[in-house]
Formats: sequence, structure tokens, C-alpha cells
Amino acid sequence: MGEHLTVEAADDARYSATLAADLETLNTLLHDDLVYGHSTGSADSKVSYVDAIRTGALTYHRIDRNNRMVLDRGQFALVFCTIAMDVTVRGELRNLTNQTVAVWERTSSVWRLLASHSTPLTAIVR
Repeated sequence: MGEHLTVEAADDARYSATLAADLETLNTLLHDDLVYGHSTGSADSKVSYVDAIRTGALTYHRIDRNNRMVLDRGQFALVFCTIAMDVTVRGELRNLTNQTVAVWERTSSVWRLLASHSTPLTAIVR
């Protein structure tokens, strides 16, 4: 997994693996230096993020993505999208809508997620 995939395919595989709690695939797709920034402002490393999924501290039930935009710059790519998701965080079900950016790094022919950050979307008051 991760070899010879486009960054879009790697991004799709990452979301599928997250929903399925497929730790083997996540370990392949996530960079060892991952910084995973949550919409709460907290951050995880690869080890702590995978462990949170493994233990059930994070359980993703639904992730719907819209408006994906990819900027591929060779060794690095940025993937922007809006996500709506249902996730249980330490026993509390949350329904979230966030704007996300994911930073992917290509080493040889393998894309790995280096960083991710989510910002909660709130109603715009005019």
C-alpha cells in the first residue's frame, strides 16, 4: 500500500483505512514524523494516533469529503477538503464539519501523510 499510488489514491486509502480501523494500512500510509492536528487544537504523533484508533479512544463512524483540491509539487502535495464526520472520542459521539489540509510527502514512489490539520467550520455571521 502506498507504492505507485497517486496522492489522491493515497488520500482515499487513508480515509478508508481510518474508517475500517485498518492499522496495517495506516502504518504504511502515515509518515513516521506525522503531526496530526485535531480540530480541538490537540495533536498526535503517528504512534499516538494509531494507538488511539487501536484502543478505541478514536472511532470513526462516517467521513464524507467534499471540495477536494490537490496541489502536487513533486516531492510534496497538499490536499484540501471539507469533511463531515461522526467520530467517537473517548466515549463521546461528535458530529463534526471541518476544513482540512493534509501534507503528503513522496519518498521514491511512496506517498506518506506527513501532517494533517482540521479547522472547525462555523456559521458565518454577516
